[in-house]
Amino acid sequence: MHEKDIVTAILSHLKTVPRCFMWKTHGGMYGVAGIPDIIGCIQGRFVAFEVKTPSGQLTKLQESTLEKINSAKGAAFKVTSVDEVKVILHKLFGETEAAHIWCADCKFARPDYDVSEYNSWTAFECGNKNSPFYRSLLNITIDGDTLPMITWQGCEAGQPDERQDA
Repeated sequence: MHEKDIVTAILSHLKTVPRCFMWKTHGGMYGVAGIPDIIGCIQGRFVAFEVKTPSGQLTKLQESTLEKINSAKGAAFKVTSVDEVKVILHKLFGETEAAHIWCADCKFARPDYDVSEYNSWTAFECGNKNSPFYRSLLNITIDGDTLPMITWQGCEAGQPDERQDA
């Protein structure tokens, strides 16, 4: 995947994040050298992503710019995928509406980024405080498929899933 494809995928995801205004910067003679590829504001905080391919390296100027942004209480990161951005956003802002998924039996499954692995798989946990499965790992992916490394039988305390195909 090329860097521009990663940028496009990240911007597409960011459009789903509540209270988020981000854009792609463009270099040139009127731009500022070293500014990250994607910058903007999420929930009132300045956030910047320097996008690289998995083998890409930051230049000294890019490293310095990320450090300056972080020193100014902004949040700046080198990223190589949408999944990395999702993990960063979860750590910075906690749960967002866009992060909720539907499991087979209820509406409370959510990503558990603490046990997920970058670019490999995402674990999910039950977010229903009234459920006996609260904070338990689930095996449902964002597409409704099951993961073989975790098992879960459902949540009787959850709100029923209204989809017909569940």
